[in-house]
Amino acid sequence: MMQFFVDGSRWWDDPWPPYTYGPPGAYLPARWISSIPKRPSFRRSRMHDFMVRVKTTDGEKLEGVVVRLRTPKATLARPPGGFGNDIYRTHAYVRLSESDIASPLPPGSYPAGTGYLVFIGSSLFVGDGKHTAAWELSGDREQLGFGMPIFFRPGAYAAVGSGFYGVTEVVCGPNAPAGRYAWSQTTGRVVSSYGGVNSYARNLELRSIKDPCEPRRRLLEGIWESQLPD
Repeated sequence: MMQFFVDGSRWWDDPWPPYTYGPPGAYLPARWISSIPKRPSFRRSRMHDFMVRVKTTDGEKLEGVVVRLRTPKATLARPPGGFGNDIYRTHAYVRLSESDIASPLPPGSYPAGTGYLVFIGSSLFVGDGKHTAAWELSGDREQLGFGMPIFFRPGAYAAVGSGFYGVTEVVCGPNAPAGRYAWSQTTGRVVSSYGGVNSYARNLELRSIKDPCEPRRRLLEGIWESQLPD
């Protein structure tokens, strides 16, 4: 078995030759690596350590030389309206159902949700209870581009604080085609009120402009709610 390490954390195992990172046809998401906190400093960096370890059938472990490389600069994509100035936070949304949109829930309640998505640096992670997937992002205040799929094994320190403990699923293949979406953020329902001051949810709408990956469209399109403040 070949084990792949990024900054000392085991990100992927491949038990079958020719031993590659991720499912056959996948790539290491080097641009995304530039956008996530690095241990032990928990700061963003473009210098990262890569290593492979071979685990033989009799249990022996043979470690390769640690190679330090400079990763490509990440493009941090933020929804219109912004997330404040903290680029290291994760930003989570829950999908709103048609009934949630037609009849907004009262303050103090939380959507049952059939899906959730999380922005982590220059990536988006999404799940609906059946599927979990992630992609590198690029974009501006009007459009969002989905690029390379992201994969890592359960237990890897790849998405700290996100609630994702591994992404091994293939959606439209490990080298899925790029997609482009329009996105907009608006003020949602009142989620709490204290001392006469209301706090409002943020609603994020994603709409496909061009995406040949139909399963991804089904995962992403719709209106998503976040109750976290900027």
